[in-house]
Amino acid sequence: RSYIEARRGQMHEFHNKLQAISGLVHEQNYPALQEYLDGLLHLQEREKETLRGKIHDPILCAFLLSKFDRAAEKKVDLVLTDNSLMEQTESNDLIQDLVVITGNLLDNAFDAAQSSAMRMVTLDIVETGKEITISVWNSGAPIEEEQMEQIFDYGVTTKKEGNGIGLHLVKKACARHNGYVSVSSDEQSGTEFVA
Repeated sequence: RSYIEARRGQMHEFHNKLQAISGLVHEQNYPALQEYLDGLLHLQEREKETLRGKIHDPILCAFLLSKFDRAAEKKVDLVLTDNSLMEQTESNDLIQDLVVITGNLLDNAFDAAQSSAMRMVTLDIVETGKEITISVWNSGAPIEEEQMEQIFDYGVTTKKEGNGIGLHLVKKACARHNGYVSVSSDEQSGTEFVA
């Protein structure tokens, strides 16, 4: 199911790019079309190679590719850290929970980064032995201290139109694997979630 959702996300992003190409063809702006296509091909291949070299699970890798597309759509610079590395997992439950965790943390980071001129998000996924650590940092405005104590509770949100479900799901997914999630946030350092 997670793989299908990731592929749907990729198809949505592909459709958006196809519309841009169609518009350039319609306008007969072939130099801009060539530049756009060259940029897409180069960027996607570089992202794919980097991800495939570091994230060996095909479901998580496909899902993260769709998140790179989403970041570009939101004009956010998403960076996978150099020390990220994860092997393929045989546990369907674990991979579904990893999609829930990374998906919610990245979506929230993309939204938070909108308040920053820099609009940057970093993702760090490191597997050591039987432990997987996922860190997501963003350059957005800090979370207020009184909100940080309850941020993982159901219904608590910092967004004007949020529902307060995502971080609660992250907490539950971590707990299913005897893990936890924490947050640190301040004006100088930005906001980082570690699961």
